[in-house]
Amino acid sequence: MAEHLSMDEEETVYSVTIPVYNSQATLAELMERLTAVMDATGRPYEVILVDDASRDGSWREIKRLKKRYPAIRGFRMMSNVGQYKALLCALDHARGRYVITLDDDLQNPPEEIPKLIARIESDDEVECVIGAPRTKRHSLYRNMGTAFVSWIYRVIFNKPRDLTTSSFRIFTAGVRDALVQYRTRNPVLTPLLLRNARSIVNVEVEHDERRHGRSGYSLARLVKITLDNVLNFSTLPLKVVSLVGLAAASLSLLLTALYAFWYAQGKVSAPGFITLVLLITFFSGLILLSMGLIGEYLIRIIEEVNHSPRYIIRERT
Repeated sequence: MAEHLSMDEEETVYSVTIPVYNSQATLAELMERLTAVMDATGRPYEVILVDDASRDGSWREIKRLKKRYPAIRGFRMMSNVGQYKALLCALDHARGRYVITLDDDLQNPPEEIPKLIARIESDDEVECVIGAPRTKRHSLYRNMGTAFVSWIYRVIFNKPRDLTTSSFRIFTAGVRDALVQYRTRNPVLTPLLLRNARSIVNVEVEHDERRHGRSGYSLARLVKITLDNVLNFSTLPLKVVSLVGLAAASLSLLLTALYAFWYAQGKVSAPGFITLVLLITFFSGLILLSMGLIGEYLIRIIEEVNHSPRYIIRERT
């Protein structure tokens, strides 16, 4: 373990950043396996663990592990801010030439990290390498949600169809510097990577079953993340609603002309009750949808102009 003890004397080459939430049961194994992998590189590194206000003993475990693994730098959030903000805390404090992002649940094996390192160091043009699982060990609704978000990335951010996104990745310090300059209150890392990394490639990696606890990604959280992906980075929904409104208005004009023609021909003897009800229902729903969409944008604008901190650090090791 001699190499990573001299981080202050040598330039840190790798920053391994890991958001932590209720992962007391996995941290010891994670650090044991991760340390073996990173020591084998023979280059200075750091491991940044950000405890996102866990409800178990994760922070106590981080402090205990710090005594055994000096490469650890621990940060504890004042309150639960979510995985992306916790990860941005880690990025704000990372000092490596390359940044590796890794989950705390061991579904992405640390032993796969050398594949990411080898790929990014083999080509100076590549600024980000993402691990593409051979088989994802997630629930059905999460895999469906991932597929939908991937489609959104293709439509809004021109993501190549053959590029797989995941939270297991490595990117350069230059990309890290670009990411932390975004001060949005609702950060989502993948869209920012797609905007800023010049060249992103995949390498195939293993993806293991979750052995402890359960995923923190409930259906409600996945819906929120999907909304953040769309509304934080694109005005496409507003444009779609505008086009629907224009189409509905055009259709109304055509129906008006058609009913006027029928009335002149004597084919209309009484107002169409069903038609009236359908039109009122349709336009009422369209108005409510438009108001809800505008409200979502206004909520995000208010959050931005309030300049509230994205996270507050309670304690650090």
